[in-house]
Amino acid sequence: MKYILSVIGMIIFGIIAVILFTRFATTNNQTVQVGFETKHTTDFINNKSKVQYTRYGAIVANEERRTLKIYVSENERVIEILKGYNELVEKRQTFPNNPESYNVFMHALDKEGFTRKKSTKVDNPTGVCANGSTFFYKLSELGNEVTNLWNSSCQPLGGDLGNNGARIRSLFTNQIPNYSEFIRGVSFN
Repeated sequence: MKYILSVIGMIIFGIIAVILFTRFATTNNQTVQVGFETKHTTDFINNKSKVQYTRYGAIVANEERRTLKIYVSENERVIEILKGYNELVEKRQTFPNNPESYNVFMHALDKEGFTRKKSTKVDNPTGVCANGSTFFYKLSELGNEVTNLWNSSCQPLGGDLGNNGARIRSLFTNQIPNYSEFIRGVSFN
């Protein structure tokens, strides 16, 4: 009888552990957003706006420095690999876009906090993450900057973007067919 009660107890304990682990794992995958929404990307769904994601690599020799830029507008999606601190275009590819795709993309960015701003003590992000990457998230209309937020891969995560940016970066890279192939062999460190 004691053996049966022990087995039942272990089964119940196992079920509770699985439930708690699942709840903990799904909670950690959610983006924590702080700060305030400065603008809504959905207010800029038109043929005059553009959103941009930029990844600056680690601070290394000019010959080894790489930057990634992805631009998305109603009409096109562009990915570039830039070389050196002068950002000479090393690789570039352009894809057509359409208003429906842009509409869905801008709604997704809005829900992920693309323009959510928090306060930071860093006035100038240049060189702030010397051994990692610094990321910029920009919304512009008619060539005028509407928002330009940043964060980095260095701990503690710094910057004025109101979340860690991982989902936003994923949305941008998912806009580029064969993204992994395009950046194959490119080092940002």
